[in-house]
Amino acid sequence: MVKPLEFMKKVILSTLKSLIFLLSLLGYSTCNNPDSPEDVQPDVIITAINPTSGIVGSSVTITGSGFSNSATANIVKFNDIPAIVSAASTTSLTVTVPANATTGTISVTHETKSAISPNFTVLQLPEVTSLVPNSGVVGSTIEINGNHFGTSCEDITVRFNDVQASIISCSSNKLVVKVPAGTTSGTVSITTNAGTATNLITFTVVTAVHIAGQLQSGGGNSAIYWLNTNITPLENNPGSSFAKSVF
Repeated sequence: MVKPLEFMKKVILSTLKSLIFLLSLLGYSTCNNPDSPEDVQPDVIITAINPTSGIVGSSVTITGSGFSNSATANIVKFNDIPAIVSAASTTSLTVTVPANATTGTISVTHETKSAISPNFTVLQLPEVTSLVPNSGVVGSTIEINGNHFGTSCEDITVRFNDVQASIISCSSNKLVVKVPAGTTSGTVSITTNAGTATNLITFTVVTAVHIAGQLQSGGGNSAIYWLNTNITPLENNPGSSFAKSVF
């Protein structure tokens, strides 16, 4: 006859063995279950982009979560144009604004999860196509034609050979400015929030010469002035007074 104490020991031992077996089965099932919590990919989330605007080739930092530590495992696009990821962590990506990118959202994809940011503004460098005229005296007004100037005069800086000029009016493709005092012949540069134009055009500053006198009778033109080493006759009107500024 089995004693009660020994019977209880056997029951407890058997129960423990069964429990251990069940736990081992549960652990094996969890480790091999593709839907277990450890294997679920976290959502990709974008919390910020910095800066929110820039030119092609500039660097942008995308902050969030669910990214891959491997740069090549993150697919980043600027308004559907693929970008290069230069550095990556699970919470931050450093990318370069790609060529041909336009203003729009930035998307980040890691494996099966994706996220989309607010709009990123792609800025265009200003471009100068012509100066009308391309020479003149200090204080004269000229037109600068081109592209991507912007419409806020406060955000535009025009310099004649490094001397800042005053802007009379502005539009995205035309600026009207005055040739500043103290400048000399040289390039005209335009700077906006996007940067400085790289295609610089030369402006020639000329000096005004004022001459006055009286034409004598007979002998044709009796008054001349020098301009760029060329002798230029004044009006042939013997006996009249004259006053003329030449440039």
